[in-house]
Amino acid sequence: MLASKLREALASVGLSQGQFAALCNVNPRTVRRWVAADRRTPLSRFARLIIDDALKKARHASQDRTSPPEQGR
Repeated sequence: MLASKLREALASVGLSQGQFAALCNVNPRTVRRWVAADRRTPLSRFARLIIDDALKKARHASQDRTSPPEQGR
């Protein structure tokens, strides 16, 4: 996983690096390294699901803000 995708996902769900480390059951230093792109992020399936869900929600919210309001019939 790319560091930029991880940073985007954490920001979109409002998770700190420490909170994400706890969810993944890893040392917070490890997450800092992932975010800094010091190494490739070997995330577990659970963590990938969290990130993918967060990105989908962020994209959906972004689309809602840019779509014109629906008019009543």
